[in-house]
Amino acid sequence: MHGRFKVRYIVMLCLIGIQIFILGCNDDGTPTRATMVLKNGMIYTMDENDTVASAIAIDDDTILYVGDDETVEKYVGKNTEVIDLEGKMALPGFVDGHGHPPGGQLQSLTNLMLGALEADLDVYRDALRAYAKEHEDDAFLSGKGLQINLFGDAGPNKSFIDEIVSDKPVLLSDTSGHGVLINSYALEMSGITSKTENPPGGTIFKDEFGEPTGYLSDARDLLHPDLLERPEITTEVFMKAWEQYEDESLSKGITAATNAAADLAAPTVWPIMDDYAKKGKLRMRVNFLNVAYPDKSAEEAIQELNDGQQYVSDWQAVCGVKTFLDGVPEGKTSYLLEPYALTAGEDADYRGTCNWDEDAFKAFFAAVDAAGYQMQAHCMGDASSRLFIDAVEDAYQKNGEREARHTLVHANLIYPTDIPRMGAMDIYAAMQPIWFYADPIFAALELQMLGQERFDQEYSIRDMLESGIHISGSADQPVTPDDRPLAGIETGVTQGAPYPGIQGDDAYVRDASQTATVMEMLRMYTINGAKQMFMEHLIGSLECDKKADIVILEKDITMIDPVDIAETVVVTTIVNGKKVYEME
Repeated sequence: MHGRFKVRYIVMLCLIGIQIFILGCNDDGTPTRATMVLKNGMIYTMDENDTVASAIAIDDDTILYVGDDETVEKYVGKNTEVIDLEGKMALPGFVDGHGHPPGGQLQSLTNLMLGALEADLDVYRDALRAYAKEHEDDAFLSGKGLQINLFGDAGPNKSFIDEIVSDKPVLLSDTSGHGVLINSYALEMSGITSKTENPPGGTIFKDEFGEPTGYLSDARDLLHPDLLERPEITTEVFMKAWEQYEDESLSKGITAATNAAADLAAPTVWPIMDDYAKKGKLRMRVNFLNVAYPDKSAEEAIQELNDGQQYVSDWQAVCGVKTFLDGVPEGKTSYLLEPYALTAGEDADYRGTCNWDEDAFKAFFAAVDAAGYQMQAHCMGDASSRLFIDAVEDAYQKNGEREARHTLVHANLIYPTDIPRMGAMDIYAAMQPIWFYADPIFAALELQMLGQERFDQEYSIRDMLESGIHISGSADQPVTPDDRPLAGIETGVTQGAPYPGIQGDDAYVRDASQTATVMEMLRMYTINGAKQMFMEHLIGSLECDKKADIVILEKDITMIDPVDIAETVVVTTIVNGKKVYEME
């Protein structure tokens, strides 16, 4: 064959092969018939080029084709389910990058859920009174979701509970989950007095006379063991709560989630989830992190992860360790570079404390990194954030740099010069966009504890994005019950409140200079979350050969007033090519 024609022949064969690959053809050259086709829509693929298509074809659980309406017709057969989007927006299923599911659902089984009530002390009193009467035979009462800002400058006080229940111990956890308010009975039961010293990393709040108020932050170790006992969480109870969590999440378009500390330890949960997936019962993709406190050795954590690799599948990732370096600013347990503001009411040199010995943490971190696993750490102070960044740098110096995707969790306060360091080392940030606005609950407390300069440095997402930091979106459920990705996306775009009545009100805008675009926020809740889970080969973008996890929205949120994003309706959620939620 003449050389020129030989080249043309080879090129022609290559083009035919490419066309077959693109169209997804059978061996005889006919296009594969899709089980589902979506067309006539605005399909945001979230691929590297931010491609917007109008149609997509799915074969069982896998994406066959992404492109135009005319071409997609080649995939339609007599058994194909065709969905006319009628101009609606479709995009990858949302990925929740940090939470504790099904914590909220489990808590509702055994606690007074204050977080579900109107934030009002009189409402709380009535609810506690009714709950105590309903549970009069219980030896101990507990509740979740206490809004501590409602108590004013004096802060929460045991008298709030004592006037209602004084003959048995009562423990009410605040919305952060780090602080608790207990009554006098529980204080005495725990032996906490004016002479009791603060535990490492924790605070016992005291009144002007030095007496405990009953409010403690990150000080649960001081409580009597009976106050920490919880009903046994069986596999059946856990999965009942999980199925409820799935129902709620899928209605919000969430199709994958990272659990940063489950009510059952990850080594226990991994085989449970694997079994559910094999039985076809699991409807969301999951990543349960292996939690480690300072008393767990790196060798033990690594061995658990090694053993957990047998449970890795298209449904479950087993990729890393989660720990806690500090507490929360409102509880004065965040670890800071400089002392707390004078308005925090602490000693002039008080900076909070780290939960770990810093050298021990770096050694633990380096060992986990050397084993090829990801580290994540709760950090809510600029000192804890710096320690995490330093630990990444130390690990890379010892082990060599790799695409580890180590993740700084919350990342609310990072010293300005540490932000570009994060970007340079490709450190991820698992953040909660619903916290970005100046909310009436925590913003005033953060300002009181941190002072104006550090308050203004919080949530510097524009600076983080420009430094190349991958941010994932979440709500830290159940700490923040409203885990709607659309609410988080709106907050990131406006830096204001996502709730009717206060939307668009400048009083709730934290920092207008730190706003993100809608597309940037969408990346946080799709491809970035998938990458953080090491599942981007399967989910996070709508591309050929990836899993068909898709959410359909009533409106294209890139084209509407940003203050309307949170109320945009989730029409349909698709997981693995199957409808798992449809708006009624």
